[in-house]
Amino acid sequence: MEFCTFAFEEEVGQGDRAVLTWTMSLRHPRLNGGKLVTVPGSTHIRFHDKVFSHRDYFDAGAMLYEQLPLIGTVIRIIKDRV
Repeated sequence: MEFCTFAFEEEVGQGDRAVLTWTMSLRHPRLNGGKLVTVPGSTHIRFHDKVFSHRDYFDAGAMLYEQLPLIGTVIRIIKDRV
């Protein structure tokens, strides 16, 4: 990976839980022809004085498989038909 950053967009908290929405931007020489890939996602956090549970949710297919030359084309065609 040559570059990876997160832009945090929204946070919602209640009690000892919070959800953050974000967009990850990354560049890898073998994905998307080395061009920037952006993937939306969210993080669920639980805490008591400190974070004890952290889970990220995002479309791994959009991040990886759709960016590969042959497989990506097939996946995008299937997604467009659904």
